[in-house]
Amino acid sequence: MVKQPNVKWFAVGLAVAFGVAGFALVTGPAVAVDNVCVARTSSSPGNLSWRLRQASGLTSLAASPNVLFTHNDRGIRDSPAPGEDTTHAAVWAIGLNGTALARFRLTSGGTPIPYFDTEAISRDPLGRLVLADTGTNVDGRVTVALYRFTPPPVTAGQAYVEQDLGGDVLLNVEAMAIDLAGNAWFVPRNSNLPYSYTATAAALNQAAGSTTPARAVRSTRLAVNGPMTDASFSPDGTMLLVKSISTVYAYDLRTTPVVTALARTPCAVATASKAKAPGYGEAIVVRDDGSFVTVAEGSKTQTSGLSSALWSFSV
Repeated sequence: MVKQPNVKWFAVGLAVAFGVAGFALVTGPAVAVDNVCVARTSSSPGNLSWRLRQASGLTSLAASPNVLFTHNDRGIRDSPAPGEDTTHAAVWAIGLNGTALARFRLTSGGTPIPYFDTEAISRDPLGRLVLADTGTNVDGRVTVALYRFTPPPVTAGQAYVEQDLGGDVLLNVEAMAIDLAGNAWFVPRNSNLPYSYTATAAALNQAAGSTTPARAVRSTRLAVNGPMTDASFSPDGTMLLVKSISTVYAYDLRTTPVVTALARTPCAVATASKAKAPGYGEAIVVRDDGSFVTVAEGSKTQTSGLSSALWSFSV
């Protein structure tokens, strides 16, 4: 019998005020449909701060063009810098060159939310961020959690801001993405042909207004081996990218539902030959034109300077 994970679903409030430019991550009408399997050209526009040395997810929002949203995973706790907050769930906004623009600490009822192991981030159809506390880097856990909130618009080049926003399951999930219908898709960090899991939009919305967790149900078995570290739907919903440490896989969703596409052999659109090579590492976010950005984790012990490179892959 398959043991399904429970998913706690929190709608997190936020109260902040903000206050500028490159190429947009969220573009106009889709042209990705012809570029799903096209080889990409890589370049590195910048590096993340050492404070994001364990960056583990990437996404973007239409309300904040030229901005990425990311977060650390539990690995940051291994070697904290003096005064560094490694206890509470937080999301960072960064520019396309890796510059930190804002840090949002999540709260519930005014109290900061402790996290276990945040491993992925995505956006839902209403422009809200969803942070997935779904990892098991150190311990087992019974329940995983998703945190949903609407950040204020963040502009590239703005002054840096920090604000508060208002039985073991053998399922270490690092890859999570939300489709245009609001359904959440998860891929556990299994090496051998991992299964996908899904929690419907209806189930998540119902759980957000109750004390009963939603359940992520096992769905499709992938045709390629993991472990998978992140996933991202294009803003127009025509393509899904799923990333392992060294390979980015692309799925064409123009005429095929996610549940069917995941069972097919995908295109490998980027492959990293070794650590620190373009595309190696954890997180990914895709644009409508088929281009995407990846980032790897850095050294846990770094406490100054720049960390991992952002890699941009253009069509």
